[in-house]
Amino acid sequence: MRTLLKQSLLLTLLALPLLIANAQSRNEWYGKQAMQGEHLTLNPEMIEIFNTLDKTFPKRYLINEESNHVGMWVVYKFKGRKEYEEYRPLIKKLIDRINRMPAYRAYTERLDSAGMEGYSIALTPKTDTYEQTDYVNLAIRPKEMRFHYRARIDNTPMPWEQRQDVADAVDQMLNEYINRTGVTKKDIRFDGRRTNYNYLTFTKPSNCTPRCSGTCYIVPNCTTADYDRIYRFIRGYALSNSVTVASNDFLGTYEEIAIGVNQKNRRPLMVGAALKGTDLYLIRTEGDVGSHAWLPRAWAEDNPVHP
Repeated sequence: MRTLLKQSLLLTLLALPLLIANAQSRNEWYGKQAMQGEHLTLNPEMIEIFNTLDKTFPKRYLINEESNHVGMWVVYKFKGRKEYEEYRPLIKKLIDRINRMPAYRAYTERLDSAGMEGYSIALTPKTDTYEQTDYVNLAIRPKEMRFHYRARIDNTPMPWEQRQDVADAVDQMLNEYINRTGVTKKDIRFDGRRTNYNYLTFTKPSNCTPRCSGTCYIVPNCTTADYDRIYRFIRGYALSNSVTVASNDFLGTYEEIAIGVNQKNRRPLMVGAALKGTDLYLIRTEGDVGSHAWLPRAWAEDNPVHP
């Protein structure tokens, strides 16, 4: 009996780090790991507010990250007046917190004197870096809550070097999954207007050739641990030179993440992952040489569009 108790205690201790990790959202884990990029410094208060909203409204987010620009959104549509009233005190508390921050410019709005119909604040916080501009907007209305945080280096184009080292590492990670037994695959091509496909963008818009092609793989019998591993691997490259990372939910049902990098042959490589049930969807596409290319949001759907 004593031996069994010791074994049970050992298993519990071994599982504790995983339990702690699962208690956090994926984005909260990342936010505590990487606040300082090669050029940008993310505002810790903004990240805390984003994490609070991300945990309060799960799978309602979008994050785009480049070395000189980061955008974070959380958008939630209330199911009715009762739900709006339930969350209004929390959002008002966060708005008051933002309103107390030192700022260059601030705009606040309350729709009526009693404050019953929502609040909004738009703020340009002061930063320690002269070249960096931050912006935040948080609003709550009877129909929806909307948060947007943006940090960028002004008047600086994103460095777009050839990062074959990153491309090789991404392919190596991908091969670990697509070479498993039972994997199905299909050729895929995205070709349409950017207004319909809006997920990852690369190089200059003036070089826009809105198409890319490659292969979509479906890996069966996977778990959240598989997706979390890929998520952490890809987000580990966020805010580094010449790499674009994007992650978001699809209509509150599942999450997806993708990375874009320019290869030695000057063709943009895009790799993404999404977990739908126990099926892990993986995608690898390339754009034309020296061209603009992207993955659409919701690429794992039969008809991907910008939701």
